[in-house]
Formats: sequence, structure tokens, C-alpha cells
Amino acid sequence: MMLTASQAAMQVGVSAATITRWCNEGVLKAQYTAGGQRRISIHELERYFNDIDLDELCEKRRAQTFAARTALALRRKGKGIEFSEEDINSFYDDEPESVRTPLMDLFKEMK
Repeated sequence: MMLTASQAAMQVGVSAATITRWCNEGVLKAQYTAGGQRRISIHELERYFNDIDLDELCEKRRAQTFAARTALALRRKGKGIEFSEEDINSFYDDEPESVRTPLMDLFKEMK
């Protein structure tokens, strides 16, 4: 069975843009229609998700999110945009205490 990027995305719980990016990066192998539209086989999705280490993938995504939040906070600080301790907590509320506490200390020093 061949799926569009949107259909493949719905099957695995990611966005169609992620499926497209994975195809462009060669992570997923896609076939193309005569009109140039991407199609991904259900077997290709199964192969990919059987081969990957989901814990590693989740950790990489978490690290990317963490880095983006930190960069945003530092950019705001550099522009003179003040934020409260509550704001900082909201940036990192899903991080473990061992990560959040040193970051809170860093931001307090920056004030």
C-alpha cells in the first residue's frame, strides 16, 4: 500500500512536513508519481520504525526543543526584554529538576 506524505504522517503521528523532510534526507525511501508526488510504502514506514531507537529519537527531539527554548530566552534577554522567574519556569516546566535548577541559576545571574 502506498501512502501520501499526509497519510504516512497520520499513521506515525508526525507532521507531513516531517515525512517530507525524512524523504529529502534519505531517511525514508519514497517513490514518485508521474506528476512528481511523493508516495511512501507502508512497508517502508514499518522498516524505519523497526530500525530506529525511539528513546534516542525522543531524546534528540527533547534536546532540540531545549536548545530552542534557551536560544529564545537569551535572545529576549539580549533585546532587553525582561522576563520573570515564572516565565523561565514555563520554558522548562517539562524538564527534570536536575536540568531546570542550573538554568534557573544561570538566568538569575543574568538579571
